[in-house]
Amino acid sequence: MAPTPISTANTIARAMNQLYHTHIVINTSQFYGGEGKLVRMYIVKDSFYYKGQYSDKQIFKSASGVYTVLFMRDLLYAFQGKEPVDSQNDGYERVFAKNNAEAAIDYMKGAYLNAEPEDD
Repeated sequence: MAPTPISTANTIARAMNQLYHTHIVINTSQFYGGEGKLVRMYIVKDSFYYKGQYSDKQIFKSASGVYTVLFMRDLLYAFQGKEPVDSQNDGYERVFAKNNAEAAIDYMKGAYLNAEPEDD
C-alpha cells in the first residue's frame, strides 16, 4: 500500500523532531465547505509544554495533503541548508505565501538551529 501524503508529512515531522529536537505536530481539523462537502484541514504546529510554559504556534495549514508534504520538504531543506526547490505548483506557491511560510521557516530555524542546549 502506497503511503498517503499526510503519512509522508508525518514521517518528515518525526525525522525533524528526532534530528533537530523540534516539536512539530500535524493536526487535522474538519469543517463543511462550499456545497456542503466535508473538508479536512492539515495544520502544522510547533507545539510543546516545558517547565510550566505551553507553546502552540501554527506554522502552516492547508486542505491539501500534497501541499503539506511540500511545506515539510521545504522546512527540512531549510534546516539542512539546502536551496528551496521550485515546486512548479502555482497552488502551493499561493498557499505558501498566504501562510507567510517563509517567516514560519525563519522562526523555526531561529528557534531550533540557533538554540542553546537545554539543561535537563
